[in-house]
Amino acid sequence: AEYGNANGGQIVMVTKSGTNHFHGNAFWFLENQNLNANSWSNKHTTPDSIAPVNPFNRSLFGGTLGGPVKRDKLFFFFDYQGARQHTNNTTFYAVPTDQMRTGLVPVQTNQKDSSGNPLYVLKQFNTVNPAAQFFLSHPDIYPAQTIPGNNTIVNLLGGGSTSIPVRNYSGAEKQFVQNDQGDIKIDWQIRQNDLVSGRFTIGREYDGNSTVSIPTEIPLNNADPYTGFIVNWTHTFSSNVVSEARAGYGRSRYTNFPVDLAGNFGLDGNQKLGIPGVQGFPGFSQMNFNGGTSLTAIGSSGASSDSIANTFTYGDNVSWQLGKHTVKFGGQALRYQQNRYYAGNDGALGQFGFDGRYTKDDAAGLAGDSFADFLVDQAEFYGQGPSVVSRLGQRQWRDALFFQDDWKLMPNLTINLGLRWEWDQPLYEVNNKQVNVNIFTGAISYAGQNGASKALYNSYWGGFMPRIGFAFSPESFHDRFVIRGGYAITNFMEGTVASLRLPLNPPFFIDASGNAIQGAPGFLLENGFPAPANPRSFDGLNIRAWQPDLKPALIQQFNLTSEYQFNNNMSLVVAYLGQIGNHLVDPREGNQAPCPDQAIQACQYPLAKFPAFPQYPTPDNPTRSPNIVSYTESEAMMNYNALQASLRKRTSNGLEFLANYTYSKSMSNNLGYYGANGVASQSAYWQNAYDGGADYGPAFFDTTHIFSFSGYYDLPFGRGKMFGSGMNRFEDLAVGGWKLGAVASLHSGFPVTISSNRFYNVNQRTDRATHYHPLKITDRSTDHWFGTDPSALPCASDATNVTTCAYGEESSTGFGTARVGSERAPSYKDFDMAASKQFSITEGSNLEFRADFFNLLNTVSLGSPSNNASGFATFGQITSTNSVERQIQLALKYTF
Repeated sequence: AEYGNANGGQIVMVTKSGTNHFHGNAFWFLENQNLNANSWSNKHTTPDSIAPVNPFNRSLFGGTLGGPVKRDKLFFFFDYQGARQHTNNTTFYAVPTDQMRTGLVPVQTNQKDSSGNPLYVLKQFNTVNPAAQFFLSHPDIYPAQTIPGNNTIVNLLGGGSTSIPVRNYSGAEKQFVQNDQGDIKIDWQIRQNDLVSGRFTIGREYDGNSTVSIPTEIPLNNADPYTGFIVNWTHTFSSNVVSEARAGYGRSRYTNFPVDLAGNFGLDGNQKLGIPGVQGFPGFSQMNFNGGTSLTAIGSSGASSDSIANTFTYGDNVSWQLGKHTVKFGGQALRYQQNRYYAGNDGALGQFGFDGRYTKDDAAGLAGDSFADFLVDQAEFYGQGPSVVSRLGQRQWRDALFFQDDWKLMPNLTINLGLRWEWDQPLYEVNNKQVNVNIFTGAISYAGQNGASKALYNSYWGGFMPRIGFAFSPESFHDRFVIRGGYAITNFMEGTVASLRLPLNPPFFIDASGNAIQGAPGFLLENGFPAPANPRSFDGLNIRAWQPDLKPALIQQFNLTSEYQFNNNMSLVVAYLGQIGNHLVDPREGNQAPCPDQAIQACQYPLAKFPAFPQYPTPDNPTRSPNIVSYTESEAMMNYNALQASLRKRTSNGLEFLANYTYSKSMSNNLGYYGANGVASQSAYWQNAYDGGADYGPAFFDTTHIFSFSGYYDLPFGRGKMFGSGMNRFEDLAVGGWKLGAVASLHSGFPVTISSNRFYNVNQRTDRATHYHPLKITDRSTDHWFGTDPSALPCASDATNVTTCAYGEESSTGFGTARVGSERAPSYKDFDMAASKQFSITEGSNLEFRADFFNLLNTVSLGSPSNNASGFATFGQITSTNSVERQIQLALKYTF
């Protein structure tokens, strides 16, 4: 019960203290590309070539020192670690072909050749966009293609062929990581009953790009400094009562800002492109191309942030030994201050989108092209957040009380009884710059006005968390067998992404944005990012709304474990573990239209749902800008069940190991706010905002089988060992005293959710594919993870012949029917090893050499396949790995 303020596992770290003798160490880890294998992605860069090993250099170095300031009274301990890492990567872009730079663009027709591939025509467009004029007249800034062979050749209507850009430009860029961190701890034994300890910690971390591979790239670089200290006072009242009080402060800052490393734009980049407005960061607005010749985006939206988090910590724990009872009780209070600048998803530099709708010609049977829309200066959307740093400050207290009794009821039975209570004060903005919206009535509440609270959502006082456990050893097993069980509740208000906080509503946060109405003209870049005429208007904006009764996540955890000791060196643990979670925080589409998109103008919003902010133009207001309502609520759930077995062999005959196997299932109806990198999962938003149960399926991290092994072996060679015990010192120096360590990790594949481009078009967040038939997998490969059977080829939206395809695009009349996690990604395998040897220098000091081999067998663990059923050519392709290539790290450590 002492631990809380989080759901799941916790890490308890203890800083060493100095003693009456000086002790310490110094270490250096070194790794570069000279000993590393080439990566899987480099070997698959192009069909006819293999890219070389990427240049890489990393050093980790530092040390510790501890000792007395005044013997038996005052001690110090100091540690430092530095890190320097530099990497070079080859990156690829799709840039306009030489032909396209003249305004001659390949446009797809509605006709096909004899093989069923679409035919194209070359169409000339006038370059009237000032940004396009700038880039096409500056090949030093927006270079021409460097790998023409990577273009896709397509046939032209009437004969001949042309090319469409695909990864036709490559360049080298460099990234860096610099980190320095350290602690200093002072221990003062004031008197026999009082010990005061203080620790000061500092960390300075910077990472990002040091060069770019194409001048139009404007990366976001990061800086994350941390400073903190804490004071602990341990007072012994008597031999059975001890108090541990503490107070501390920590300050973290997280920044990521756009940087113009090529130096071509600076603070007047948009002005050079003819885009008016205030520019607070170097670079230029991002141009997105999606449709037809989908070029790589250029520029940067500048989705930057600058967050300062101050944390004040106070607490006291009292331990009391009462006969058979070991009682512990106390409390904690945490004060959070968060001062944040956030540019929003549209970024401080802003962005424009081009999708080809304005160069589409239905009468001539021609699809549009995004690059052509760019040339003729017709954007289908624009958006820009606050371009100048201005902070919003949120505050809260997190307080807790706890009591626990470990009761030795019998010599072979111990009972654990505990209760923890926590209160998370609702987050409020220090100057009442916070707005909430009732998505059912449309009522707008301003913090601290007209009886509204400062937080605009209700406090939750029911954070009671019982902790119950037992350990029992039957007498007949002579202390070799024990059964343990436990049940606990943790209750914690989960973090929510910065982009959905309530201060990000007008009038305190203005996100100038617009989406083109069907049939209306596009947006001109030379109009910039016009701010709303009424800063208090919510029309056409991304609205943030929170559930008034938002609750902390409630996690029930339970386990039953048995452990048997075979002998003094080996034991086996067999366990069942389970979790049930409710009130998990989830984001929801707050104004999803409950009708198919071809009838959108006639769509009726039931009063019981979301009448106030329709997502699309309505019959009474056909020209209105659409709203996006991001609703934060606590209605998601999860469950986890697992059987685990662990075999441990403690050190004997130079061997120690731990082997674990887990058979588990984890289910949930929501991905969570922060998504899942490297997994082909569903969206964090429900496909159907009115039916969260339809998203119930395997959690994105669900793995049926997990096996791990770790251990080391003290090789029996050298003086005093089984082999070579009589060798001389020089021979022993070479072959004696070596240890081998190993770590193996294997698990089955993660779930894959088959998605689709939006055709039903009532959810602006996500859509899943339609599932027609079972998928039959034959001849599986990296290019065809779902196989080459006809069922693996997805069918188009509303296809008439769906007798073979397993999946197809979402239809225009309903949601996709593919279940969450209906397929599986490749499994994961990794084997790491280390060889180490200690050299004794003096009686109290030694030097250790170690060589670490990460992924020793150079095993390729493939990433998730492309899961978009609308990507007919790429569906099922795997283009990444979850494993690193074999890497070798050398280390030296001196200890005294």
